[in-house]
Amino acid sequence: MKKKVSMIMLLSFFSTLNATIISQNGMAKDNVTGLMWQDESYTSSEEVAYNDGKNYNKVGNEEYAKGYCENLTLGGFSDFRLPNIYELTTLIDNTKSEEPYIVDGIKNIASQFYWTSTTSVSYLDYSWTTSFGFNGGYNAEGRNIGHYYIRCVRGKELSFHDLVLLKKSGKINVSQIEIDDLSTKMKKPFLKWLLQKVLSE
Repeated sequence: MKKKVSMIMLLSFFSTLNATIISQNGMAKDNVTGLMWQDESYTSSEEVAYNDGKNYNKVGNEEYAKGYCENLTLGGFSDFRLPNIYELTTLIDNTKSEEPYIVDGIKNIASQFYWTSTTSVSYLDYSWTTSFGFNGGYNAEGRNIGHYYIRCVRGKELSFHDLVLLKKSGKINVSQIEIDDLSTKMKKPFLKWLLQKVLSE
């Protein structure tokens, strides 16, 4: 019996070592991207704040969200920041059959929209949000208007190029459609830029 219990414990240990994301004590370490995520649960009061459009703990407008992450101390670390849109996209798993469409290992993500630090190139007073519900998706929202969930991160910042390489290597589960959509939305349409330039002259 002891031998069987020891074998189960050993298999569990190796399973943890080989896991892409390990979440413990309110933090999740992604061994693929090298990022460390806040992974604390949401309270009923935060859900109310989300629905009522108020700043409260892990919910708020983008300005509040940036300040919240910059002031967060968790697990002995105090160098957290609001993630960019490419970093949040690495957490989407479109292969899941039900919401939230989140990678294995992350324990506390809602099927709602989350703020990113990425500014819209078309509307500079808007920033992008990422959803883990409705098969993922992105929306540009007014920084001081929308109130959404907040998830902080620490580590070297990822770029769109990094995201593409991770997808090509099969290390992330976000769909190619999602990445193509993201690529399109991050570019300012040339004709729109030209029209704005002509109108401003």
